[in-house]
Amino acid sequence: MNVAPYFFIWEILNARIDTVYGIIFREKTNKEVFMVKVVGVVINMIKYDENNFVVLEVDDGTGVIPIKVIGNKEKIADEINRIQVGDYVLIIGRVKIWKKERYILPIKICKLVFEEAIFQRFLRVLEYVSISEQYREADFSKV
Repeated sequence: MNVAPYFFIWEILNARIDTVYGIIFREKTNKEVFMVKVVGVVINMIKYDENNFVVLEVDDGTGVIPIKVIGNKEKIADEINRIQVGDYVLIIGRVKIWKKERYILPIKICKLVFEEAIFQRFLRVLEYVSISEQYREADFSKV
């Protein structure tokens, strides 16, 4: 079982989400997922109240989603201080909805060097192609 599978941002923005439990439903695999993994570029960063609330806007080429860091979480705060606009990041977290806006509440944020970001993106594309091939090869005649 993949605890936090990679998602394209467009998948998160268009997926069905259980707002009570924060479960995101992935259409291609018919699986319910509690956490997601996203790789993208930080295009905007807003710090409020001396780092007690930070919003990163991350773009992966398919869409933009806010990453909201609420409270001074030591592990995340150290990484946030090293991140700048234009950096590639890997984010693991829960998808939440507030006032009809979808965002990710992170449990882990890692700054990536360019080569790592390209490799992570390549793995994500391979995973998506694999899922698409399984979907295409499925026998729906018994349904």
